[in-house]
Amino acid sequence: QDLTQQVSKRYLNPAFNTGGVQPGALHVIVIGANDIMLASVGMEQILSQWSGLEKMGVTIAQSTEGQIDALAKAGVKHVLWGNVFDVAQAPSVVQRAKALPSLAPTYLAAVTKAVRAHNTEMDAAVVRLEMAHPGLKIIKLDLFARFNEVAADPAKFGFTDVTTGANDSKHLFSADGLHPTPQGHKMLADFAFAVLSAGVPTQTSTQAAPVSVP
Repeated sequence: QDLTQQVSKRYLNPAFNTGGVQPGALHVIVIGANDIMLASVGMEQILSQWSGLEKMGVTIAQSTEGQIDALAKAGVKHVLWGNVFDVAQAPSVVQRAKALPSLAPTYLAAVTKAVRAHNTEMDAAVVRLEMAHPGLKIIKLDLFARFNEVAADPAKFGFTDVTTGANDSKHLFSADGLHPTPQGHKMLADFAFAVLSAGVPTQTSTQAAPVSVP
C-alpha cells in the first residue's frame, strides 16, 4: 500500500481509524526505496536509459511531503522522516544490473542519482513543511549516511556481509536483497532512538522548584 492509502485513506479517515488521530504521538515515515527500485525496472525507464529516474526521485519525495502536510493539518506535531539509502548498493538491485552488463554502470549510477535527488528534495520539503506548520517538528533520520557507515565498516555494527542477502543475524539485507534482516531492523531502531534522544533536553535537576505561598 502506498503512503496515500496508509495516511489519507486510512489513518486520517475516521470511518477506518475509529480511534482517531493521535496529535501528540511520534509519527514515523520511512518510505521511497521500493518506489525508486520499482521505477528503475519500468520499461519506459529502461528504454530511455533511466533519463527520467532522477525526476521520479523528486516526485516521490513530494508525494511524501503531501501526506505529511495532511498529517500536520490534522494536528500531528512530531514526525520522524527517514530518507532513502543508496538503493544502488542493495543486493537485489546489483543482481538486476548484472542482467544488463553493458548498461549496468549507467543503471546503477542513475539509481544513486535518483536517491540523491529524492533526499535533496526531502530536505527542502522539511523546510517548507515546518514553515507552513509552525507547530510541526520534523526530525530527519539520515538512513543514507548510516548505510554508508555500515557499508564502510560492517563489523562495527555487528554484520559480516552487506553485499548479499540472507536471513540471519550476520547480514544487513534479508534474502530478498532489499529489506533488512531482524538484526538490520534492530540496528536501525537503535539509530533512530539515538537520533531522537539527542533532541531531548537534559534535565539538570530532579529537585522541584520552590513554591512561594503568600
